[in-house]
Amino acid sequence: MRRPGIGDQVLCEDEEGYSFSETILDITTCGEYVYVRHPEDSLMILKFHKDEVEFISPDKNPKDLMGSKKAPMAYVPSNVMAEVGVAMLEGSLKYGAYNYRNIAIQASEYYNAGRRHDEAWWNGEDYDPDTDCSKDGDDHMYAIHHIAKSIATRIVLLDAIMNGKLIDNRPPSPEPFYPRLNELTARLIEKHKDKSPRHYTINDSKADIS
Repeated sequence: MRRPGIGDQVLCEDEEGYSFSETILDITTCGEYVYVRHPEDSLMILKFHKDEVEFISPDKNPKDLMGSKKAPMAYVPSNVMAEVGVAMLEGSLKYGAYNYRNIAIQASEYYNAGRRHDEAWWNGEDYDPDTDCSKDGDDHMYAIHHIAKSIATRIVLLDAIMNGKLIDNRPPSPEPFYPRLNELTARLIEKHKDKSPRHYTINDSKADIS
């Protein structure tokens, strides 16, 4: 279907199924969408298919409609991105930026590194002591959070996978084990449902190990 031009008559169908014809006074193209300004000086948005015209509600921005089908960038919190960026900077200062795109990496090395950071954090240590740049009198901890370091290892690992730079030395795959363990977990919960013991958390720690 030929896209319309100024002065053309366009036959459309609105969202409630009513057909109408409009004369185009002004037109702006945005990808597969077209802004149309008609005589009442209000705005329509049209989407052109192979053999028909679809009317889009004028309160919808075509750029928003197009962008909604693209890889999103707005769902990773900026503060997390910034902290991970510092973790990646530390790695680049020690080993060179993007070294993992030039030299293949072993899966086990980055899996192990990520797990060590996860375990350190899970056991009460928030910040990686190897990155501590704090000075006497500082109001804040100047060190990289273990979770940021963990995410950084996954970024390098995924980048290596995506760019063919991974030495895949994972172990042979085992037989499925979670189905049995999940069922066992459910049975244990059922068996002890009449009990209500106290569960301890890091708040019960005697020493401050963060």
